[in-house]
Amino acid sequence: MESFQLDTRLFIRQLVAVAGQSLLVYDYFLTFNYELSYIWDARWTVVKAIFLFNRYGTLVGQSLYTLQQLDLFSTSSPKFCLYFQWYVAFFGILSGESIRILVILRAWAIWGCTYRVVVALTCVYVLYLAVCIGLALLTMVMTLTQPLGLLVMEGTGVCTPRGAPKTWIVPLAGLSLDAFTFVMVAYPLAKRFKATRFRHSPIYRVLSRDAFLFFFISIVTGMLTIVCQTVFVDDPRAQMSMGLGLPLLTVTGQRVVLNLRSLRSQPQSELIVHSSSERRTNTVPSGRDQRWHGTNNPASSHHIEFTHDNLTSFIELSDMKRL
Repeated sequence: MESFQLDTRLFIRQLVAVAGQSLLVYDYFLTFNYELSYIWDARWTVVKAIFLFNRYGTLVGQSLYTLQQLDLFSTSSPKFCLYFQWYVAFFGILSGESIRILVILRAWAIWGCTYRVVVALTCVYVLYLAVCIGLALLTMVMTLTQPLGLLVMEGTGVCTPRGAPKTWIVPLAGLSLDAFTFVMVAYPLAKRFKATRFRHSPIYRVLSRDAFLFFFISIVTGMLTIVCQTVFVDDPRAQMSMGLGLPLLTVTGQRVVLNLRSLRSQPQSELIVHSSSERRTNTVPSGRDQRWHGTNNPASSHHIEFTHDNLTSFIELSDMKRL
C-alpha cells in the first residue's frame, strides 16, 4: 500500500513536470518568429543578453530536469542525485532571477533611470538574492549530512531532492520582491492614468497588462512553491513547483520583453514617464529626435512624454536617454 502511494505521488510529479515542459516548448515555438524579429535583429544590449540566456538556458535546463523526473535517464547512484539536487537549486535561482532582473530593469527605465530608484531597487534585490543563495547553500550542507540513499526513490532511478528547513522563505521573499517591483511599475503609470491620450495608447496598455499579469503569475507560483515545501515535506510532490512554477514564470517574463518590442511597428504610441524637471532641461534631443510633447503644460513640468521609438531604445537600455 505504501509503495502504491509512493508511485502515485511520483506519477503526479511527473505529470506536472511534463505540463511545465510542454508549456515551455509550446511557447518557444509560438514566439519564435517574434524572437527572430525583435531580439536577434536588434543590437546587443543588456536586455538582449539576459533574455537569450534565460530563454535557452531555461529550455535546456528544464528539459534535463524533466527527463530525469521521467526516468528517461535513470540512475542508481546516490552521489549523482546529490549533485542533481544542487543543480536543481542553482538552476532555479539562475532561471528565475534572470527573469526578475528583466522586469526590474523595465521598472527602472519607467522611472527614468534615476539614481535614487536604482539604489532602492538594487538594495532590495541584493537583500533578496542573499536570502536565496544562503538557503541554497544551506540545502547543500543539509544534503551532505543526510544518508545518500534517501536521495534515490526506491524501485526507480528518479532522484528525490530533500528539502532544507525554512525553504519556504525563498518564495516568500520572491513574492515580496515582486510586489515591490509591481508598485514601482504601477505607481508612475497610475499617476498619469488621467491623461486621456496616454491612457488609450498601446504602450500604456501593454505596460499595465504585463505588469499585472507578471505579478499575478508570481503570486500563483510563489504560493504553489510555499504549499509544496510545507505540506509535502520529504514527499515527491514537493518538487511540483519546480516542474510547473518555473516554466510559468519564465514564459510570462519573456512575454514582457517580446510584447513591448513588438510595438515597434506602432511609431505613434506614446508614454509619459516620471522624471525630474532638472533632467528634462538637460536632455532635450536634437534633430529628427525632437518629438517631445506637452512642454507647454505647467501641470506636466515633472513628466516627459515621448514617442514609442524613443521609449523602445530607452527601455531596452541601449542608447539610453537620461530623462
